[in-house]
Amino acid sequence: MLKRGYQGIFHKISPKHLDRYVSEFAGCHNARLRDTIDSMASMVARMVGKRIKHHELVA
Repeated sequence: MLKRGYQGIFHKISPKHLDRYVSEFAGCHNARLRDTIDSMASMVARMVGKRIKHHELVA
């Protein structure tokens, strides 16, 4: 799945952020059997009270 994402979506994966790419694909793989409504509800529940500023994101 990571290889397909590299070829299809990302085209260049930097070694610096490789762990973030792997985490993203692992999360998608683990959630593949969930219903769409359940996935959206759990995502919104995890977002409550969280905020990421741009400088924290790119640090």
